[in-house]
Amino acid sequence: MAAQGVPWYGEARGALIAHLDRQGTRQVDLAKRAKITRQAVQQLIDELERDGIVRRRPDPDDRRAKIIVFAAKGNAVLHKANEVKRAIERAYVADLGVVAAAALRQTLRRLRRGRDRAERKTHARQGGGRPSRRRVAAIVSRTRSAKGGGS
Repeated sequence: MAAQGVPWYGEARGALIAHLDRQGTRQVDLAKRAKITRQAVQQLIDELERDGIVRRRPDPDDRRAKIIVFAAKGNAVLHKANEVKRAIERAYVADLGVVAAAALRQTLRRLRRGRDRAERKTHARQGGGRPSRRRVAAIVSRTRSAKGGGS
């Protein structure tokens, strides 16, 4: 994505986008999906909003809550990401052939389902725990370092 002019896509805030529904997602739900604190999500959303990728919209069901939606620039980033994904898939088909590429997709789906099941079991065993403050601080620090900021 850096080659597409979106160097921040590999940062924590880029990863947060994967958890954002096209129609918008409440901040609290983003925190749960990304498995980070609401404070960390708040910081990442602030950065994405400042860059014009997302915007906050009032939640019609809860006036205290905000729904995060893609801004026009964010929709353009999604379009670029899908183009990159399709190019990678075409390259795999060219290298592996149609049958082997389909088998690879099926294997990756099975691995994903297995990982998801394992994460749900771990989450249940841990009582639905949240990431530690140390983990959140590390994520925020990496984001700031990647942007060239120190504070």
